[in-house]
Amino acid sequence: MAGSILTAALFLLSVAGLTWLLPPIAVSGTSSEPYWRYTLAGVKTVFAHPQVQRLIPICIFTHGGFLAVQSLWIGPWLRTVEGQPATEAATTLLALGITVMLSHLAMSWLGLRLNTWRLSIDRVLIVGCLLMLLFTAAAITNLWDNPLLAWSLVFVTTSVSGLIYAKTTLAFPVEMGGRANTGINFVVFAGAFGMQWGLGLITDLAISIGQSEAQALKTAFIGWAFMQAVALIWLVRNPEPQPPRR
Repeated sequence: MAGSILTAALFLLSVAGLTWLLPPIAVSGTSSEPYWRYTLAGVKTVFAHPQVQRLIPICIFTHGGFLAVQSLWIGPWLRTVEGQPATEAATTLLALGITVMLSHLAMSWLGLRLNTWRLSIDRVLIVGCLLMLLFTAAAITNLWDNPLLAWSLVFVTTSVSGLIYAKTTLAFPVEMGGRANTGINFVVFAGAFGMQWGLGLITDLAISIGQSEAQALKTAFIGWAFMQAVALIWLVRNPEPQPPRR
């Protein structure tokens, strides 16, 4: 209780300090248009763009699915399907978390250099999603006979799907970049929560028809791999638009 009060007090003190120290933001002008109308116009512009529409399935099923698995379902998989005891599963989860952190850090460094190396972001994204799909299938079928290696490969390739943010930003003028990334981020997290629920629903349905818990989890993960394939096909079959960059 005392810790919570101290945290709240420090937060309020920080806000007060920033309010006092930061200079006021100059307002260049006012608009008679209601803010909600301006906001809705921005949302419509973002989601009507062909680049965003071709990325939505990747956001939901590939990147969002990864977030759902990493945050909720990889633990039950390790304990139920792989048979790891709680301590071993916790160690594997820690190692996978470090893998995700390092791979995304590396991707942020590489992403800045793709243009310098004359590599197409779209092609890198497609290849990365394809590798993620293949590694997911390999992990589900226990191809490597090593859960840490299998899921590390999946999570490393997941970092490439983070290029959806770069592609979204580049599709819009600079002044729209923030709203575009906010929109795509909303889709990703809505997809993550939806996939968390969806994988649980598939698992429950599979158990209700007589599958064991381990078999039911495999069925749910196979469903995730299938949706990754659908998202990848959608991405490939919808050509990348080439809007002028201002």
